[in-house]
Amino acid sequence: MQEILRNRIGVEELVIGYDHAFGRGRLGHLETLTALSQELGFSVDVVSSVQVDGVPASSTRIRKLVESGEIP
Repeated sequence: MQEILRNRIGVEELVIGYDHAFGRGRLGHLETLTALSQELGFSVDVVSSVQVDGVPASSTRIRKLVESGEIP
């Protein structure tokens, strides 16, 4: 995290989705990221779930719609 986010990119604020996971086996979650952000000096903001016609919006759903040509 320090090498990539702070040293290479210089991140000051990180925006993630409500269900974001990272790292090996996707075992890192908001609590882990919050602790690391305090240690490394950047903030973390979480974006809530977005519903479209009562269905959660997701990159997987968007990719499927684009692949099938069903772009609203």
